[in-house]
Amino acid sequence: MASKRQFKPKRLREIYCHSVSRYSADNGLNLHAIDYTDDDNVTGYKCVLGVDKDGKPSYIKEFFSVMWGNDEVNVFVDLADNLEGFSLTGEVKSAVENGVPVSYTVRRGMFGRFHYNALITLDGTRYYFYIMTIRGASFKRIMDKFCK
Repeated sequence: MASKRQFKPKRLREIYCHSVSRYSADNGLNLHAIDYTDDDNVTGYKCVLGVDKDGKPSYIKEFFSVMWGNDEVNVFVDLADNLEGFSLTGEVKSAVENGVPVSYTVRRGMFGRFHYNALITLDGTRYYFYIMTIRGASFKRIMDKFCK
């Protein structure tokens, strides 16, 4: 009989880091980041690096809150090919933004919010987005900023 410990997922710990763009520059990677500035009314920001117990980076997660929570954007950058077999559930829609294919799902939540899940592959790196917004047009604007 197998031990229960054998089936426990790897534990990841999160370390605060400056941003995806700085991590990319420091490590010689070609990662894309959302180009938010103060003009976009960013009111909250957090960036963490997920590392496994051996210290190998697994993902980078950036969180943006725009316009006092009207748009909340979580971006996961897959550094260890963990999203290779990951797929979206529900009715998957496809779009092309600036020549980049985007697969996404959308559902309407409480208080008139839209919840978007999107998968994008750029330059061999997979990006997962979770976007919560009160305006449906915000998704296109965010994807346009990212896919430039």
